[in-house]
Amino acid sequence: MSETHEGVESTSSVSHRLISKSRQLDVPPELEGLREEFEAIYSKLSEIAGDFVVEYKNVLRPFDLDPGEVRIYMVGGRVRGTPLKMDSDIDLIIAVSNVRQTPGSSLVDAGKWGPMEAMEYKIILMQRVREKLAKICASYHVQDQFHILNYGSEIPKDDESENFLLLAKG
Repeated sequence: MSETHEGVESTSSVSHRLISKSRQLDVPPELEGLREEFEAIYSKLSEIAGDFVVEYKNVLRPFDLDPGEVRIYMVGGRVRGTPLKMDSDIDLIIAVSNVRQTPGSSLVDAGKWGPMEAMEYKIILMQRVREKLAKICASYHVQDQFHILNYGSEIPKDDESENFLLLAKG
């Protein structure tokens, strides 16, 4: 297991649990293709998340931002197993130990930029993070069905909650 997966539930266990929840859902025929896409993602989810931790840090490094420990969590309907809809996606939260050093913060707090410059960098960084996730998905031959809800929030005190599924950390 790589460094980014330290302390995280095994790949096969995460994948098996999510695929099992997916197969328990009653899905109309027009959503069967979407379920199959999600199951393909679930089969590679821990690897995608592990690579994403590394790339997230790589995006921030040239801006002299150090988020500290990074954790990728899956949250929302896919964790709870809610019924699929045409606009369903996989919600992610990027949680870090140093929130002030992320595009999830105002970046003014990082003490490196003024308000206008910080806003520009925040937009650029968020776009680059999204692009990296899309490239990672493509490298695993799966659709990018992810929605990043937060680009650098505090690490939850209880990441064993039924609302959070820890995918990778590093």
